[in-house]
Amino acid sequence: MASEAGVDESFAIAQNIKFSVMELEQGKAQKYEVKEGRLVWLQLARGELLINDELIRSGDAMSFDSRQNLKIEAKQDAEVLLFDMAK
Repeated sequence: MASEAGVDESFAIAQNIKFSVMELEQGKAQKYEVKEGRLVWLQLARGELLINDELIRSGDAMSFDSRQNLKIEAKQDAEVLLFDMAK
């Protein structure tokens, strides 16, 4: 949706951040890599997700500030806001 350089048809913004929206159907999963020196904030707009085996529901959020791989699995149809920014 938005990124520092306007990559992948996103809006260009003058910040070191990537903002995206993910829509996942129930039972579908996606992986996301948190890279070194980055902070990731996931805000669940609707639905239920398992993030690395931890359940979150509509309105919940999680942050990650170390290098790791996230497994994001929809327990219900879900819409996620993802912010990936420099520390």
